[in-house]
Amino acid sequence: MNWQPIETAPKDGRVIIVGDVDVGAFPMRWGHIQKNATFAPGVVGMWLLEGGGMTWREGDGVGPTFWTPVEGYEPSMFDSIPQPPVPA
Repeated sequence: MNWQPIETAPKDGRVIIVGDVDVGAFPMRWGHIQKNATFAPGVVGMWLLEGGGMTWREGDGVGPTFWTPVEGYEPSMFDSIPQPPVPA
């Protein structure tokens, strides 16, 4: 896996794997108008789990810290997701 800093992740709607060493990694896409009033009141724009059910915001020390591209996306690709590296 070619993990890169989340600041460089594409926010154009394509599915990528985003992750954090404390939480894990998930297939997500950026939703520029997505909101989650329960966990991020007032925040507009966040990562959306492919297939729904989870959002993940950025900033304030929360959210994903790494991402990696997905080649030839298929939902079954995510039965087992490689996790981001643990910093030394």
